[in-house]
Amino acid sequence: LVAPAVPGTESAVAAALATVSVKKIVLTSSIAATMGSFADKAGGGCFDEDDWNGSSEAKIHDNGMDAYRYSKLAAEKKFWSMIEGADGVAGATILPAFIVGPPRTARTDGESLQNMVAALSGETPPRGD
Repeated sequence: LVAPAVPGTESAVAAALATVSVKKIVLTSSIAATMGSFADKAGGGCFDEDDWNGSSEAKIHDNGMDAYRYSKLAAEKKFWSMIEGADGVAGATILPAFIVGPPRTARTDGESLQNMVAALSGETPPRGD
């Protein structure tokens, strides 16, 4: 997941930076870039723009979720490093925790869809950690 995420982000941002009319780039990332688990926030509390996922890199070979989370972290860090080096272009990120809406594919095993079904059934959506 990291292999396509970082070069994909790099290619898209590089193309935007090469366009003189672009003054701001907004990246849709994921809350996964901020947290791998609740333990990533020392002392508990709400995660914010100062937080980065500090736990998923060590577990990328253990499970798919941490590989996904780390890919989002690595791609967002690449984004910010490119924005910091860009003259006259601002950056912003959006980090959704949950996507609501109809699925774009026939797959029904995605985590967001499973969480929505659980919530609509009155259950607390599970977290693997």
